[in-house]
Amino acid sequence: MQTATENITAPGIYCKCGECQQRYGVTEEYSDETDTYETTEEMETRFQGMIDEQEVIDEGGFSKQSCDMCNSGLHGDRYIAHQLIDGNWYHIEICTDCLMELA
Repeated sequence: MQTATENITAPGIYCKCGECQQRYGVTEEYSDETDTYETTEEMETRFQGMIDEQEVIDEGGFSKQSCDMCNSGLHGDRYIAHQLIDGNWYHIEICTDCLMELA
């Protein structure tokens, strides 16, 4: 995986990221009124609203895994970020130092 800083978006939860959706339990909801599931776009819009209202937040968490940005092997807190590579978004976990570098 590339580790260039210019490929990293602002760190945090991304509404279109499948891993973020899964981590926070966001799935397409079923509507009894219309007898259909919401579209992916509707689900992403709802998830973005949850992010904006801070109903879901990334407080970081301890990990023994290396940082996906700087490859530091030191154990410590990791935070969610997203990286764009060849037009595709990738969910990555970054250390506190990299988080502060991006802030």
